[in-house]
Amino acid sequence: NEVNIKRVKNKYQIQGKYLLFLGTIEPRKNIVGLLKAYHQLPKKLQIEYKMVLAGGRGWLDDEINTWCEKLGDRVIRTGYIDQEDKAALYAGASIFTYPSAYEGWGMQPLEAMACGTPVISANNSSLPEAVGEAGILVEATSSDQISRAIEQVLTNEKVAQKMIDLGFKQAKKFSWHKSALVMKQVIEEVVSGS
Repeated sequence: NEVNIKRVKNKYQIQGKYLLFLGTIEPRKNIVGLLKAYHQLPKKLQIEYKMVLAGGRGWLDDEINTWCEKLGDRVIRTGYIDQEDKAALYAGASIFTYPSAYEGWGMQPLEAMACGTPVISANNSSLPEAVGEAGILVEATSSDQISRAIEQVLTNEKVAQKMIDLGFKQAKKFSWHKSALVMKQVIEEVVSGS
């Protein structure tokens, strides 16, 4: 709801409209490619929409840091996101962007779709299965494709609304999968702890 979105935006110092990446800030997630794509957007879109990088820092993030400095206050880095804030963070975003170079399973795109947010995702590993027809799939290595997809969603309300509608349906298909993943994680934690 709007109150929760406002609370979370205040908590993480996000003002106005934003595009969202949520995950570990590391090279495998192709954040440099995403920041290059954002930089290629028309200036008016960069002014209207901030790029929010949400998540804890990973390894080898020097190039990511360089791009963040280059883009200045147009990029907001939140650091780690509390679990209870994730749904509102997704719901408040104009687009969830996930151009990861490799993913075991694309949980974040499904979570974003369940929150009514259009998803742009890489077309590799498990992501096409997770996103299905509901999102726009792009080559992770192509900042041009990522940028064009972002611009298309931001400037075409019909496209965005269709993605939202299909996203809700797509996310519902996978609720069993999330339960299985949570159970697998619990089992792995118990086994490694014993």
